[in-house]
Amino acid sequence: MGDWVLTPRAATFLKRSPHAYIERAGYRVLLRHCSADMEQFALTMVLIAAEYSRRLDDVLDDRHS
Repeated sequence: MGDWVLTPRAATFLKRSPHAYIERAGYRVLLRHCSADMEQFALTMVLIAAEYSRRLDDVLDDRHS
């Protein structure tokens, strides 16, 4: 997410923090209405990046074979 860092809702045994937040350069934005959506978006982006990296490695390996 660029310079922004997403901190998801923290899960504990007894409860879950109600909100995630994003932070950059000391500024924190509490995600009161979209915590779950932002967490899902971030997870989806990580999965897409991992799949892209895997496929790129496959292509590069095929070129060297």
